Amino acid sequence: MAMYNELLWIFTQLPDDYIVLDMETTGLPEENGLPDIVILGLTVVKNREISESVEFETRLLKTHFRRSAINTRYY
Repeated sequence: MAMYNELLWIFTQLPDDYIVLDMETTGLPEENGLPDIVILGLTVVKNREISESVEFETRLLKTHFRRSAINTRYY
């Protein structure tokens, strides 16, 4: 367990209040080269506790004019 404490010391340097932004993709492009699914997550930390969290899942779509449109679901 001591090894893990050595790896986690950096988190003791964070402020008490902050916002985390996380972005993930499936990494699997469609024919037009865009990732299939992109997920954005936001987490608000207050007094070193998670206060609020929200996640957005988007699918990039190809339109008739070859511009990207976004279809978003909220959780």
